[in-house]
Amino acid sequence: MPNEITGKRPIRRYVTYAIAAIAFLAITFGFSPRAQWPQTAAIALLAVALFAGLLAPPIRRAALQHKRTFVWGGIAIIALSVGALAITLACPSLVSVDLGAGASVAFLLVGSMVAWLPQMSTTMERAVQVQKSLGTNPPVPQGTFNPTTEAGEALKAPVGQLGPFVRVVGPWLVAFCALPIALVLLGQEAKPAGMDRSQALTVLLVFLGLILAGFLILILAAIQWTRYVATGQEPPLARVPGRALWGWSWRLFIFGSIFRFGDKIEPWLGRHLPGAPPWTLHGLADAALLCLAVLATPFAIHLTSVALGDPSRAIEARSRIFRSTGRRIYVGAALVLAPYFLFAWASDTFGDYVKGTTAQSTVGYLYLIVLFLTVIAFFGYIARLYARATGTALAAA
Repeated sequence: MPNEITGKRPIRRYVTYAIAAIAFLAITFGFSPRAQWPQTAAIALLAVALFAGLLAPPIRRAALQHKRTFVWGGIAIIALSVGALAITLACPSLVSVDLGAGASVAFLLVGSMVAWLPQMSTTMERAVQVQKSLGTNPPVPQGTFNPTTEAGEALKAPVGQLGPFVRVVGPWLVAFCALPIALVLLGQEAKPAGMDRSQALTVLLVFLGLILAGFLILILAAIQWTRYVATGQEPPLARVPGRALWGWSWRLFIFGSIFRFGDKIEPWLGRHLPGAPPWTLHGLADAALLCLAVLATPFAIHLTSVALGDPSRAIEARSRIFRSTGRRIYVGAALVLAPYFLFAWASDTFGDYVKGTTAQSTVGYLYLIVLFLTVIAFFGYIARLYARATGTALAAA
């Protein structure tokens, strides 16, 4: 099928998609136990098929013409996911746990994609028009983009813009730092031996609630800092960006699932490198996660558009950013993220040699703070590029 923008057959693009699909399947199988390969194959192939459907113009046009049908159809399929899980839990003798869980995940994936298709189709159709307009303009000179400078500006922003940082991010940082202390205190008070089932369940729910609160606080801080860097205006602290928070949460839940492979990288390396010392395995695993995080930079651009209240502009912004930066945007992202992964490697290695509870707790606490600051710096880096590419007012450096 000819390309909608150039009129030519985009063989190179299709080859790229095929390589990406093969790499996705290889990674999926590589980090999955052999016993789970049938379920993994079904879910992975389903995901590839759904994303391939998103790229087909006839499917996109159908989604635009029948938006409500797609949305409600997706919701109905998600309901089937809940039903499959409920049947599995209620009647384990009737449906095996593996089959029920696999069906639930499959229905959830299909339903989410179908319900999301009209929004994605609107974005892609708009991107086609943007690409057509960009194609008539001369290429943007890339000499003005220096990844080292941009990464340095993003990393030193909390100090260089200390006042705005304290006002915009400070309260969320304090709350984020307080949560681990609350978890420790709750763990000290909770005595499993003296609890009945309901009390244990209550404590478990509180633990999960605190962990979820930490995740949401981190997202809120990133959204607010993104808005400040991109617009130059400090968002009101009392006004919680509910729509942006929801947009980030469900996108990270669905598309951030690939990062769950991170926990499987090091055990996989350990099986294939049985004689390697722990610090080597930690380093290789963290290097792989760094590469994965850097490759997710386009997804971060999409999250930035959601934070600014215009997700339909994501592909346009990404196109403009890459025209002005080229692939050097990945170099800047790696420089911003590298300190965090270096600290993660150091903390893991420290934990192998120092077994004191106090020392390990201190390092773990510092790890969370470094994680928080790295997320803020990374989205500050993306927001700076987003603002320049789209003409948004940029906060003074």
